[in-house]
Amino acid sequence: MVFSYNGYSLFIDDQASLISLSTFSVLPAFLLNTYVITRAAGNLFDKFYSCKSKIPSTEYFIYFHPKVNATLVVAALALGTATSVSGFFLITDNLEGTILSPVKYLVASLAVGTDLTFGTYTIYSTMRRYGEAIKEKFSKGASYIFSCLRKLTDVSSFVVNSGLDEVKTFVRDLNEYEAL
Repeated sequence: MVFSYNGYSLFIDDQASLISLSTFSVLPAFLLNTYVITRAAGNLFDKFYSCKSKIPSTEYFIYFHPKVNATLVVAALALGTATSVSGFFLITDNLEGTILSPVKYLVASLAVGTDLTFGTYTIYSTMRRYGEAIKEKFSKGASYIFSCLRKLTDVSSFVVNSGLDEVKTFVRDLNEYEAL
C-alpha cells in the first residue's frame, strides 16, 4: 500500500484520491495473496498433521520418482529465494522516508521469511501437481496409482472425520458386500 501510495503521489496531489487509488490498486493482489497463503498454510498444516500422526504421504513423486521430487524441491527453493532476496532490497528502499523507516529492516526480513516459506511451498506444490497431471495423462500405470490414491484419500478422510459407529457400519456393509 505504501509503494502504491508513493507512486500515485508523483501524479496526484489530492489525498482522498491517493488513498482510494492505492486501495483499489492493491486490493486484487492482496486478495489473491491471501487466497494463496491460506491454501499454502492449509497444505502445510496437512503436512505437519500427517507427519505427527504417522500417516504416510500420498505424494506420487516421493515414492516413485524421488530424484524428480528432490529436483522440484531444489528448483522451488531457488526460485523462492531469488524472489524473496530481491524483495528485501525493494522493500527496504521503498520504506525509506516513510513512517516505517525505523523498522524497515525488520519489516523486510519478516516479509522475506514469509515469502520464502509460503512462496517456496506454493511453487513446489504447483510444479508437483503439474508433473502429476502430465504423468497421469501419459502413463497408464501412473493413472491407476493416482486413481487409487484419490480413493484411499477419500476413505481415510471418511474414517478420520467419522464417529466410531459410522466406521463400524461402513465395515459391516463392506463385509456384507464382499459376502455376496
